[in-house]
Amino acid sequence: LPLAATSTKKMIKRLGGKRWNRLHKLVYVAAALGVLHFLWLVKADTREPTIFGAILVALLGFRLVSERLRRFRIRPTAGGRRLGVSPEPPRVEGGRVQLKSASPR
Repeated sequence: LPLAATSTKKMIKRLGGKRWNRLHKLVYVAAALGVLHFLWLVKADTREPTIFGAILVALLGFRLVSERLRRFRIRPTAGGRRLGVSPEPPRVEGGRVQLKSASPR
């Protein structure tokens, strides 16, 4: 509920970027603590909290991997626009590294 209430443009501006970002990152901690709390409450059959924990780990893992891929593939340029794909990695031919130049100046 706090995420929905603070996700409007007006609230983001009111909270400020850093505080808004910190609040949204605290949701990950709250979710992990919620699963841990559920696990502590259940005494006999821990299958359900384990399933919730596995789902949380899968979702957070997907989020982490997709964020890493996004950071690798999209990079800002000097003009503030974004390039779609990162440059090609250097090739090694005949023991020498060949860099492909983007455009002649």
